[in-house]
Amino acid sequence: MANKMIKQLLLTAFFCVNIIAEEEPMTLEKAMELSKNISYDQKTILEDLKNDKLNLKTLKNDFYPDIFIDAQYGREKNDGNIVNDTFGYIVWKNKLYDSKENILHDDFKYSIANNELLLKQSLLMRKILVMESFFDTSLSFLYQQYTLEQLAMDAIYSIRAKDYYPSGRVSDVELAEKDSKMQMASAKNFTAEENIYINRLKLANLLEIDASKLQEVEKPKLGHYFEKEIPSSQTLLKQAIENDLYLKGLNQRLTYLQKKLSQTKNSLNIKVDSTMIYGNEPQKTINDEDNRWEARLSLKIPLYDSEKTNNEVEKIRIDISKQKIAIEKYIVELNQKIEKFISKLKYLQKMDKAYAKELDYRNLYLERARLSYELNKQSDIGDSMVAHTKAEYEYMKNRYDFVVSYELLNLLIGENNEKK
Repeated sequence: MANKMIKQLLLTAFFCVNIIAEEEPMTLEKAMELSKNISYDQKTILEDLKNDKLNLKTLKNDFYPDIFIDAQYGREKNDGNIVNDTFGYIVWKNKLYDSKENILHDDFKYSIANNELLLKQSLLMRKILVMESFFDTSLSFLYQQYTLEQLAMDAIYSIRAKDYYPSGRVSDVELAEKDSKMQMASAKNFTAEENIYINRLKLANLLEIDASKLQEVEKPKLGHYFEKEIPSSQTLLKQAIENDLYLKGLNQRLTYLQKKLSQTKNSLNIKVDSTMIYGNEPQKTINDEDNRWEARLSLKIPLYDSEKTNNEVEKIRIDISKQKIAIEKYIVELNQKIEKFISKLKYLQKMDKAYAKELDYRNLYLERARLSYELNKQSDIGDSMVAHTKAEYEYMKNRYDFVVSYELLNLLIGENNEKK
């Protein structure tokens, strides 16, 4: 009876886990290609960029002439007389100079540069998130295979215990233990199946495709990651200081603030405007000439504005000081991150070799158990399958962790900034 159950285990595990999809599987390369598509978050950043560019254009348009007609038709009774209150003008107004304009111009330019940097960061980070989600989905299938095989074995042991119980070969405690393990294995398998659904849904959402149309994920080839040497922390820190996008953003803001400080100190808040009017105003005519023209040049210079300017300058100085502190702090944190990544990657490299040996051993043991089973000898092929799948799961989990950590380190040092 046990041999029949083990045979059923093999058929069940093969059928439930290794279903061949009609469509080509989703490969890591294909997922990475799809990750380049613009996501909802990136679309929002792009809209912000459009708004910044529009603001910059609007600022430039402020210096274009404002031409309009100012007209009125009317009659007014004044001391018994009917007065013509009709007029019509063509008005031309033009802003000629505004000392604050350069500051506003640089504000919008900084906002554009900052949003472009955010967009680049978002695209690169999305690639890693898709990769991580792909790995999680792949692992969830492997883990469900393990829980399914474990459930089958626990079911065999539970049924066997029930068969042996009447003859006294199994005690009440042993019978309850076997049944409890089977129930626990069933719950774990249910959770594993739910985990597959959750991870598939997450991956589909990241790729912005229908989850029902997401093909089975193919186990990726990752050997080339483990052939690379990990540079020293000093080398990596130097690269990170030059290329890390977040640090670039901090330095970009510092440059912007320093320029704003210089402009604010030198700004006198002067405005120059021109106005020209030509038209008809009968009630003010001289010698029956209705046409009237007017030209003005207006100059606005604050007589006392130093206190306000000094306060603005002091505020910018404080912002610059805070920005320098933020940069120094982030470089220290950057160094700590790099050290942690190096330590983690070296550990995962060693564990990769250990898990590989464990998997080789489980492969060999499973082959021998399978051979014994085919020769109708006593065999622990069921337990061998469970142990093999668990070893493969641990091996791949370690590999996936290594690759994601490696890519996050690359993001810090700018290795993949130009490969998007």
